[in-house]
Amino acid sequence: MPATLGRRYLPYVLIAPALLLSALVLIYPLLLAIRISLFRKLLGFPERFVGLANFVTIFSDPQFINSLIVTLWWTVGSVSGQVLLGFALALLLNRSFPGRTLYRTLFMLPWVVPNFIAALTWVWMFNDRFGIIPALLHMTGLFSERVLFLANPGLALPAVIAVNIWKNYAFVMIVMLAALQAIPQELYEAAKVDGASPWQEFLAITLPLVKPMLFIVILLRLIWTFNTFELVFIMTEGGPGHATEILTITAFLQAFRGGVMGYGAAIGVILFVLTVAFALTYIRLHGRTLRGEV
Repeated sequence: MPATLGRRYLPYVLIAPALLLSALVLIYPLLLAIRISLFRKLLGFPERFVGLANFVTIFSDPQFINSLIVTLWWTVGSVSGQVLLGFALALLLNRSFPGRTLYRTLFMLPWVVPNFIAALTWVWMFNDRFGIIPALLHMTGLFSERVLFLANPGLALPAVIAVNIWKNYAFVMIVMLAALQAIPQELYEAAKVDGASPWQEFLAITLPLVKPMLFIVILLRLIWTFNTFELVFIMTEGGPGHATEILTITAFLQAFRGGVMGYGAAIGVILFVLTVAFALTYIRLHGRTLRGEV
Protein backbone atom coordinates (compact mmCIF):
# COMPACT_ATOMS: atom_id res chain seq x y z
CA MET A 1 0.00 0.00 0.00
CA PRO A 2 2.70 2.60 0.82
CA ALA A 3 4.42 1.84 -2.49
CA THR A 4 1.11 2.32 -4.33
CA LEU A 5 0.47 5.62 -2.58
CA GLY A 6 4.01 6.71 -3.39
CA ARG A 7 3.53 6.05 -7.10
CA ARG A 8 0.17 7.84 -7.03
CA TYR A 9 1.49 11.02 -5.47
CA LEU A 10 4.90 11.01 -7.16
CA PRO A 11 3.73 13.17 -10.14
CA TYR A 12 2.38 15.80 -7.73
CA VAL A 13 5.65 15.82 -5.79
CA LEU A 14 7.63 16.27 -9.02
CA ILE A 15 5.56 19.22 -10.26
CA ALA A 16 5.33 20.88 -6.85
CA PRO A 17 8.52 23.00 -7.33
CA ALA A 18 7.24 24.31 -10.68
CA LEU A 19 3.84 25.11 -9.17
CA LEU A 20 5.47 26.89 -6.24
CA LEU A 21 7.66 28.93 -8.57
CA SER A 22 4.62 29.84 -10.71
CA ALA A 23 2.76 30.92 -7.59
CA LEU A 24 5.63 33.16 -6.51
CA VAL A 25 6.27 34.67 -9.93
CA LEU A 26 2.70 34.94 -11.31
CA ILE A 27 -0.03 34.44 -8.73
CA TYR A 28 1.42 36.51 -5.88
CA PRO A 29 2.02 39.66 -8.00
CA LEU A 30 -1.49 39.31 -9.44
CA LEU A 31 -3.08 39.05 -6.00
CA LEU A 32 -0.97 41.98 -4.79
CA ALA A 33 -2.09 44.10 -7.75
CA ILE A 34 -5.74 43.26 -7.03
CA ARG A 35 -5.27 44.27 -3.42
CA ILE A 36 -3.58 47.57 -4.31
CA SER A 37 -6.35 48.36 -6.82
CA LEU A 38 -8.88 48.39 -3.96
CA PHE A 39 -7.03 51.15 -2.11
CA ARG A 40 -6.45 54.83 -2.63
CA LYS A 41 -2.70 54.44 -2.55
CA LEU A 42 -0.50 57.47 -3.21
CA LEU A 43 3.28 57.32 -3.08
CA GLY A 44 4.46 58.75 0.22
CA PHE A 45 0.99 58.72 1.87
CA PRO A 46 -0.93 56.13 3.94
CA GLU A 47 -3.25 53.91 1.90
CA ARG A 48 -7.03 54.07 2.30
CA PHE A 49 -9.50 51.36 1.31
CA VAL A 50 -11.94 52.58 -1.37
CA GLY A 51 -13.34 49.32 -2.76
CA LEU A 52 -14.19 49.55 -6.46
CA ALA A 53 -13.87 53.33 -6.63
CA ASN A 54 -10.73 53.13 -8.76
CA PHE A 55 -12.50 50.96 -11.33
CA VAL A 56 -15.50 53.29 -11.45
CA THR A 57 -13.18 56.22 -12.05
CA ILE A 58 -11.33 54.38 -14.81
CA PHE A 59 -14.36 53.81 -17.01
CA SER A 60 -15.25 57.50 -16.87
CA ASP A 61 -11.69 58.59 -17.62
CA PRO A 62 -11.23 59.84 -21.23
CA GLN A 63 -7.52 59.01 -21.05
CA PHE A 64 -8.30 55.36 -20.29
CA ILE A 65 -10.83 55.15 -23.14
CA ASN A 66 -8.26 56.66 -25.50
CA SER A 67 -5.62 54.17 -24.31
CA LEU A 68 -8.03 51.28 -24.84
CA ILE A 69 -8.74 52.38 -28.42
CA VAL A 70 -5.02 52.89 -29.13
CA THR A 71 -4.29 49.44 -27.68
CA LEU A 72 -6.87 47.81 -29.95
CA TRP A 73 -5.43 49.52 -33.05
CA TRP A 74 -1.91 48.61 -31.91
CA THR A 75 -2.82 44.95 -31.33
CA VAL A 76 -4.86 44.39 -34.49
CA GLY A 77 -2.39 46.21 -36.73
CA SER A 78 0.68 44.52 -35.28
CA VAL A 79 -0.67 40.97 -35.22
CA SER A 80 -2.22 41.23 -38.68
CA GLY A 81 1.06 42.41 -40.17
CA GLN A 82 3.11 39.81 -38.30
CA VAL A 83 0.87 36.92 -39.34
CA LEU A 84 0.60 37.97 -42.99
CA LEU A 85 4.31 38.68 -43.40
CA GLY A 86 5.48 35.70 -41.34
CA PHE A 87 3.16 33.23 -43.08
CA ALA A 88 4.10 34.55 -46.53
CA LEU A 89 7.82 34.20 -45.76
CA ALA A 90 7.25 30.71 -44.36
CA LEU A 91 5.56 29.67 -47.61
CA LEU A 92 8.46 31.15 -49.57
CA LEU A 93 11.21 29.61 -47.44
CA ASN A 94 9.50 26.22 -47.53
CA ARG A 95 10.40 25.98 -51.23
CA SER A 96 13.73 24.72 -52.51
CA PHE A 97 16.05 27.36 -53.96
CA PRO A 98 19.77 28.21 -53.74
CA GLY A 99 20.77 29.92 -50.47
CA ARG A 100 17.58 28.98 -48.64
CA THR A 101 19.40 28.29 -45.35
CA LEU A 102 21.12 31.68 -45.50
CA TYR A 103 17.84 33.49 -46.09
CA ARG A 104 16.19 31.62 -43.22
CA THR A 105 18.95 32.80 -40.92
CA LEU A 106 18.78 36.41 -42.12
CA PHE A 107 15.01 36.60 -41.75
CA MET A 108 15.27 35.38 -38.14
CA LEU A 109 17.67 38.13 -37.09
CA PRO A 110 15.07 40.76 -36.05
CA TRP A 111 13.53 38.34 -33.57
CA VAL A 112 16.81 37.75 -31.69
CA VAL A 113 17.55 41.47 -31.31
CA PRO A 114 16.61 42.66 -27.78
CA ASN A 115 13.59 44.97 -27.69
CA PHE A 116 15.42 47.95 -26.24
CA ILE A 117 18.17 47.75 -28.88
CA ALA A 118 15.59 47.46 -31.66
CA ALA A 119 13.63 50.40 -30.25
CA LEU A 120 16.67 52.65 -29.92
CA THR A 121 17.85 51.73 -33.41
CA TRP A 122 14.51 52.59 -34.99
CA VAL A 123 14.29 55.85 -33.02
CA TRP A 124 17.58 56.82 -34.62
CA MET A 125 16.37 55.69 -38.07
CA PHE A 126 13.16 57.74 -37.72
CA ASN A 127 15.00 60.86 -36.54
CA ASP A 128 14.16 63.79 -38.82
CA ARG A 129 17.70 65.27 -38.65
CA PHE A 130 19.99 62.29 -39.22
CA GLY A 131 17.65 59.31 -39.62
CA ILE A 132 17.93 57.26 -42.79
CA ILE A 133 14.19 56.79 -43.36
CA PRO A 134 13.20 60.50 -43.50
CA ALA A 135 16.33 61.16 -45.57
CA LEU A 136 15.47 58.50 -48.15
CA LEU A 137 11.85 59.66 -48.42
CA HIS A 138 13.04 63.23 -48.89
CA MET A 139 15.59 62.20 -51.53
CA THR A 140 12.97 60.32 -53.54
CA GLY A 141 10.89 63.48 -53.78
CA LEU A 142 7.83 61.92 -52.11
CA PHE A 143 8.00 64.58 -49.39
CA SER A 144 9.17 68.18 -49.70
CA GLU A 145 10.72 68.04 -46.22
CA ARG A 146 11.83 65.39 -43.78
CA VAL A 147 8.94 63.61 -42.05
CA LEU A 148 8.63 63.75 -38.26
CA PHE A 149 7.40 60.17 -37.78
CA LEU A 150 7.54 59.86 -34.00
CA ALA A 151 6.55 63.49 -33.36
CA ASN A 152 3.47 63.41 -35.61
CA PRO A 153 0.26 62.19 -33.88
CA GLY A 154 -0.98 60.75 -37.16
CA LEU A 155 2.22 58.86 -38.00
CA ALA A 156 3.59 57.79 -34.61
CA LEU A 157 1.25 54.81 -34.09
CA PRO A 158 1.71 53.39 -37.64
CA ALA A 159 5.47 53.83 -37.18
CA VAL A 160 5.66 51.83 -33.95
CA ILE A 161 3.28 49.21 -35.39
CA ALA A 162 5.65 48.82 -38.36
CA VAL A 163 8.58 48.36 -35.98
CA ASN A 164 6.65 45.76 -33.99
CA ILE A 165 5.84 43.86 -37.19
CA TRP A 166 9.51 43.92 -38.19
CA LYS A 167 10.58 42.80 -34.72
CA ASN A 168 8.21 39.84 -34.30
CA TYR A 169 7.22 38.49 -37.73
CA ALA A 170 10.05 35.95 -37.44
CA PHE A 171 8.27 34.11 -34.62
CA VAL A 172 5.29 33.50 -36.90
CA MET A 173 7.63 32.55 -39.75
CA ILE A 174 9.55 29.96 -37.71
CA VAL A 175 6.47 28.27 -36.26
CA MET A 176 4.57 28.20 -39.54
CA LEU A 177 7.64 26.95 -41.41
CA ALA A 178 7.81 24.01 -39.00
CA ALA A 179 4.10 23.35 -39.57
CA LEU A 180 4.55 23.45 -43.35
CA GLN A 181 7.46 21.03 -43.24
CA ALA A 182 5.32 18.54 -41.31
CA ILE A 183 2.83 18.24 -44.20
CA PRO A 184 3.40 15.00 -46.18
CA GLN A 185 4.62 15.77 -49.69
CA GLU A 186 2.54 12.88 -51.03
CA LEU A 187 -0.56 15.05 -50.66
CA TYR A 188 0.85 17.69 -53.00
CA GLU A 189 1.99 15.06 -55.47
CA ALA A 190 -1.50 13.55 -55.55
CA ALA A 191 -3.02 17.01 -56.01
CA LYS A 192 -0.73 17.72 -58.96
CA VAL A 193 -1.76 14.42 -60.55
CA ASP A 194 -5.40 15.51 -60.20
CA GLY A 195 -4.56 18.80 -61.95
CA ALA A 196 -4.90 21.10 -58.91
CA SER A 197 -3.47 24.60 -59.22
CA PRO A 198 -1.09 26.04 -56.56
CA TRP A 199 -3.95 28.13 -55.15
CA GLN A 200 -6.19 25.05 -54.91
CA GLU A 201 -3.38 23.15 -53.17
CA PHE A 202 -3.06 25.97 -50.66
CA LEU A 203 -6.80 26.06 -49.89
CA ALA A 204 -7.36 22.29 -49.83
CA ILE A 205 -4.12 21.03 -48.26
CA THR A 206 -1.86 23.69 -46.77
CA LEU A 207 -4.34 25.92 -44.94
CA PRO A 208 -6.44 23.16 -43.32
CA LEU A 209 -3.37 21.29 -42.06
CA VAL A 210 -1.60 24.34 -40.61
CA LYS A 211 -4.77 25.90 -39.16
CA PRO A 212 -4.29 24.49 -35.61
CA MET A 213 -0.75 25.87 -35.45
CA LEU A 214 -1.86 29.15 -36.99
CA PHE A 215 -4.48 29.43 -34.26
CA ILE A 216 -1.85 29.02 -31.54
CA VAL A 217 0.47 31.55 -33.19
CA ILE A 218 -2.28 34.17 -33.48
CA LEU A 219 -3.36 33.63 -29.87
CA LEU A 220 0.17 33.98 -28.52
CA ARG A 221 0.95 37.05 -30.62
CA LEU A 222 -2.33 38.70 -29.57
CA ILE A 223 -1.60 38.15 -25.88
CA TRP A 224 2.02 39.28 -26.12
CA THR A 225 1.22 42.31 -28.27
CA PHE A 226 -1.70 43.38 -26.06
CA ASN A 227 0.68 43.40 -23.08
CA THR A 228 3.67 45.03 -24.81
CA PHE A 229 5.39 47.83 -22.91
CA GLU A 230 9.10 48.42 -23.50
CA LEU A 231 9.12 48.77 -27.30
CA VAL A 232 6.51 51.53 -27.39
CA PHE A 233 7.72 53.21 -24.21
CA ILE A 234 11.31 53.49 -25.41
CA MET A 235 10.28 54.84 -28.80
CA THR A 236 7.58 57.35 -27.82
CA GLU A 237 6.70 57.05 -24.08
CA GLY A 238 3.08 57.09 -25.24
CA GLY A 239 3.33 60.36 -27.15
CA PRO A 240 2.94 62.57 -28.95
CA GLY A 241 -0.27 63.71 -27.29
CA HIS A 242 -1.22 60.17 -26.10
CA ALA A 243 -1.21 58.96 -29.74
CA THR A 244 0.72 55.79 -28.84
CA GLU A 245 -0.26 55.48 -25.18
CA ILE A 246 -1.34 51.85 -24.87
CA LEU A 247 -2.83 50.51 -21.63
CA THR A 248 0.44 49.22 -20.21
CA ILE A 249 2.02 52.64 -20.57
CA THR A 250 -1.02 54.33 -19.02
CA ALA A 251 -0.80 52.01 -16.01
CA PHE A 252 2.92 52.73 -15.64
CA LEU A 253 2.53 56.50 -15.95
CA GLN A 254 -0.34 56.61 -13.46
CA ALA A 255 1.39 54.40 -10.90
CA PHE A 256 5.03 55.51 -11.06
CA ARG A 257 4.99 59.01 -12.52
CA GLY A 258 1.65 60.21 -11.26
CA GLY A 259 2.13 58.40 -7.95
CA VAL A 260 -1.41 56.98 -8.01
CA MET A 261 -0.53 53.36 -7.29
CA GLY A 262 -4.09 52.18 -6.70
CA TYR A 263 -5.35 53.66 -9.97
CA GLY A 264 -2.43 52.22 -11.93
CA ALA A 265 -2.94 48.80 -10.35
CA ALA A 266 -6.63 48.92 -11.28
CA ILE A 267 -5.69 49.50 -14.93
CA GLY A 268 -3.34 46.52 -14.71
CA VAL A 269 -6.13 44.33 -13.32
CA ILE A 270 -8.47 45.39 -16.12
CA LEU A 271 -5.72 44.63 -18.64
CA PHE A 272 -5.38 41.13 -17.16
CA VAL A 273 -9.14 40.52 -17.22
CA LEU A 274 -9.42 41.68 -20.84
CA THR A 275 -6.54 39.41 -21.86
CA VAL A 276 -8.03 36.35 -20.17
CA ALA A 277 -11.55 37.07 -21.51
CA PHE A 278 -10.28 37.49 -25.04
CA ALA A 279 -8.13 34.33 -24.87
CA LEU A 280 -11.04 32.22 -23.58
CA THR A 281 -13.40 33.62 -26.22
CA TYR A 282 -10.88 33.03 -28.98
CA ILE A 283 -10.24 29.44 -27.83
CA ARG A 284 -13.97 28.72 -27.67
CA LEU A 285 -14.63 30.14 -31.14
CA HIS A 286 -11.72 28.19 -32.58
CA GLY A 287 -13.01 24.97 -31.01
CA ARG A 288 -16.44 25.53 -32.55
CA THR A 289 -14.82 26.22 -35.92
CA LEU A 290 -12.88 22.95 -35.80
CA ARG A 291 -16.08 21.07 -34.95
CA GLY A 292 -17.85 22.67 -37.90
CA GLU A 293 -20.35 24.59 -35.78
CA VAL A 294 -19.44 27.98 -37.32
